[in-house]
Amino acid sequence: MAPAEHYPGPQRPMLAAQLRLASEASHQLVLSHLQQRGFTDLRQSHFDLFRFPGPHGSTPTELAAHMRLSKQALNPLLNELEALGYLTRVLDQQDRRNRILQLTPRGFDLVTGIREALEGLEAHTAAVLGVRRYRHLLEDLAEISNLNGSGGQGPGKVEC
Repeated sequence: MAPAEHYPGPQRPMLAAQLRLASEASHQLVLSHLQQRGFTDLRQSHFDLFRFPGPHGSTPTELAAHMRLSKQALNPLLNELEALGYLTRVLDQQDRRNRILQLTPRGFDLVTGIREALEGLEAHTAAVLGVRRYRHLLEDLAEISNLNGSGGQGPGKVEC
């Protein structure tokens, strides 16, 4: 599909789009691996909550902040994951007003499956690119991730 003649947007997939497409492809590979392992009850929105570092040991408030969700949006997902047997909420012994998210044995099996899929993806990528290019890719991605961090240039300040 050709862009309209006066379309002001990008004429090709730019860096952010390429990163998003790569992320979506890797998530699909992981979800496919999980479904093959019997985790057929997970939806994408459930899977997203297991994004690094995952929910285990955090409070719902911390997880909501990490996921950039409101607690009101997060709670139904936590209720579903609890009903499906992936996690529980236990009373925080330090602050009894809070709950701590704990993975169940099924939740730990899920995280193990995620790790296996990601390790397979990394091994395959390293084999395709070669170890040197793969190492450079990881270094470049880390640098891109830190563009908004301390010492990095913020958006609009990056010179190409």
